[in-house]
Amino acid sequence: MSSRLMLLFGLLVVSVTGTAGCSGHGHEGMVSGSLSLEPATSDVRLADADVFIGGNTVDASTIPAGYGDSTLFTVGLADPEQGPRIARVQMEYRAHSGMGTMGSWSSVDCYDDGSHGDQVAGDGTYSYMDMDRHIGVHYQDCTSGEYRFVFHGTDLMENHTNSVVARVTVR
Repeated sequence: MSSRLMLLFGLLVVSVTGTAGCSGHGHEGMVSGSLSLEPATSDVRLADADVFIGGNTVDASTIPAGYGDSTLFTVGLADPEQGPRIARVQMEYRAHSGMGTMGSWSSVDCYDDGSHGDQVAGDGTYSYMDMDRHIGVHYQDCTSGEYRFVFHGTDLMENHTNSVVARVTVR
C-alpha cells in the first residue's frame, strides 16, 4: 500500500474511532454525568436539580421498581435574579422500555410559570411534572440501574447554560 493510501486509511481510522460512543451532542458543560451539550457559553447558571416522587426527593437515591406515582423534576437558577434572561430550560432523559426506542434520548421543556408542577411562578425554579408516568423511574417493570435526568438551558441570546444532572437508581 502506498504511503498516501496508508495516511488516508490512518486518518479514517482516527476519525471513526474518535467519534465512537458519541451521543450526538457535545455536553462539555455538564456538572456530572455522561450526556453533554455544547460548552456553556452563557453566564446564566443552573444548579440544584432534583427528582421528587410523592413529594419526597429521590435524587441520588436508590428506589425499588414500582415506587410512587407521578414524578416532579426541578432545577433552579444559581442566581434567581437572572430568570428574565432565560429563554428555555429543558430536561433530557433516556426512554425506558415502554417509550419508543429504548435508550434513545428524549427531552421535555421545564417551566417557571406556575404550570407543569411549578409551584411559584418566576422564582427561578423550573419544573416538569410527569403526571402520566412516561418519564418516571417508578414503573413496576422498570429496568434496574441508574437513570440520569440532564437539565440545560438557553438564554435570550441563544447561548447555552451549564448542564446539571439528577440521578436515581432503581434496584
